[in-house]
Amino acid sequence: DLVERTAYLLSRKDTEKPVIVSLLTCLVRVARHSKNMAAKLSSHRIVTTLLSPHLPYLPVALKLIRVICAQSRELAQVLLDRLRLEATMAPLLARESTEVEEVAVCVEAHRLWVVLLAYGQALSLWDQLAPVVLQRLVTEYRSEGASSRLGAWLPLHLRLCKGRYSVQGRR
Repeated sequence: DLVERTAYLLSRKDTEKPVIVSLLTCLVRVARHSKNMAAKLSSHRIVTTLLSPHLPYLPVALKLIRVICAQSRELAQVLLDRLRLEATMAPLLARESTEVEEVAVCVEAHRLWVVLLAYGQALSLWDQLAPVVLQRLVTEYRSEGASSRLGAWLPLHLRLCKGRYSVQGRR
């Protein structure tokens, strides 16, 4: 069984990084197969315990979580709670680096966050990341100049922040 063999290899301390990446890539394909397969993976020890140490440094580990979450709102909520994804994702989303691997992790964390936001989940990350996101948008806008379509994002983001804070009674 592919999943059990993968769990065995992931649990070993001497499994090399390229092997882990290949195994997780196979599991991404399995998770994309159907909601049923994604549900089985979400409750398997691979996801519940063995994957957590790899989330901060392997983009494919975050991709596996994203693909499972994309199958249904319920699976996303289960993984959000079980893996404490908000706490894990906050530093990954705020990370600034020029290292290719770290940038890939940050991009995959943003993709996962988009899936969770589409379900109305992980909204509290806005409170933590609003200054970082706004600063990145302004920097990007300045680098692209006046012809940038990014300019439309700035007022939208400010409106979201203002609405978020006014709903909670903060300004």
